[in-house]
Parts: sequence; structure tokens; C-alpha cells
Amino acid sequence: MSPRDHADLAVAAFDRLHRECAMHQRAAVFGLGLHPWLSGMPSRIAALRSLLARLRAYPNVYWTTPDALLQHTPGSTLHGLP
Repeated sequence: MSPRDHADLAVAAFDRLHRECAMHQRAAVFGLGLHPWLSGMPSRIAALRSLLARLRAYPNVYWTTPDALLQHTPGSTLHGLP
């Protein structure tokens, strides 16, 4: 699968989740896992930048980090971690 194909799949998944959330008036988390060795390679940077720009264009989306999400989730803890 090419980097652009992967980006297209991610956008399609995000688009579906975004539409479902709007339809059902609910929030959801779209986790996008990136590995620097894979996503950060020079031949893949353009596709990653394009993917992020396409996702950023969606309205009503809150961008966060896993840690910030954890801090705003009542009752959540990191078991065994400081």
C-alpha cells in the first residue's frame, strides 16, 4: 500500500466517523497512530502532510494528545505508570 493509499483510507475512516457523530450528535475519538520510522521517512512526509491538512479541514474537530484526553476522562488512571 502506498503512503497516499494509506492516507486516503485514513481520511475515509475519519469522514465516516465524523458523519456518524454529526448524525447521532455524539463525540468520538479517532486515534491516528504514527510511527516516526514509517511516517517520518522522506518519501512519506508529503502523504502525511496531506493527510493532516485534509483532516484539519473538517469542522467541529478537537485535536488533542492521549495524555490530555486521559486528563479529561473522569475516573481514568494509568495503572502502573507515574
